[in-house]
Amino acid sequence: MRRVVVFEPDRPWTTGSAMPKAWDAIRGAARAANVLSAAINIGTIEEAWNQFLVAVDTAWNQAGAVRKTGSSLQWWNKQKKLKRDDGLLRYVHQAKDNQSHSPEPSIARHPGLQSIMIRAASPGGVVRVNKIAPGLDGSPFGPGGTFDVAEGMTTVMNIVPTIKPLPVVNRGVTFDVPTTHLGIKLPGQDFAHLAQAAYAWHFNVLLELETRLNDGKKPRWMELSDQFNQAWRESLERVKKEQAAKQQKPSE
Repeated sequence: MRRVVVFEPDRPWTTGSAMPKAWDAIRGAARAANVLSAAINIGTIEEAWNQFLVAVDTAWNQAGAVRKTGSSLQWWNKQKKLKRDDGLLRYVHQAKDNQSHSPEPSIARHPGLQSIMIRAASPGGVVRVNKIAPGLDGSPFGPGGTFDVAEGMTTVMNIVPTIKPLPVVNRGVTFDVPTTHLGIKLPGQDFAHLAQAAYAWHFNVLLELETRLNDGKKPRWMELSDQFNQAWRESLERVKKEQAAKQQKPSE
């Protein structure tokens, strides 16, 4: 899945911004969205999703606290209405509230399962097991585990752990997991796709608001962000090439 661009923490890219705390929060949302795009551990996914919800909510509230007048205020009110009406944005907002105010779960977890079947290699044959002991992860095939079968055929079935969003129930109202955003079908309903789409909308809202608060002119740091993004992509490509070169180099 395509990752979102995260600005360098030590870069003063929000210098002169009217809402630096909002930008700091949206940067945290970007980091969490990136974790979700690559994570496979259900604990990591749940933690990153919760971090994303807090960060994007903070960004929105910080932007909302900035003084607005005239056309900027009218535009902001339209964004507020869109956030209430759009299925994805409404779901993300309600999922954040669900964390603190609702006993109803909004996440479904399945820890996974591993079954091992050992049978004789032929009719009338025997099975001889020397030792089977679970490892650190509960599997005899994992770190510290032992699987020693002297005779017999082994069949292993793995059901991988899964985690997925559930409909959010707040104050008796159910908010379904969204399938569309701004009238467009989402490519997936997993946490990563939800976060990517929600992040993009909030980021663009902050970008537009910053421009409006600056009398329609893009601040200098916004213009520089394109240059930074290009440098970031080039840096990423260099890392990939270096890693590929190391893998191809024969071990001494």
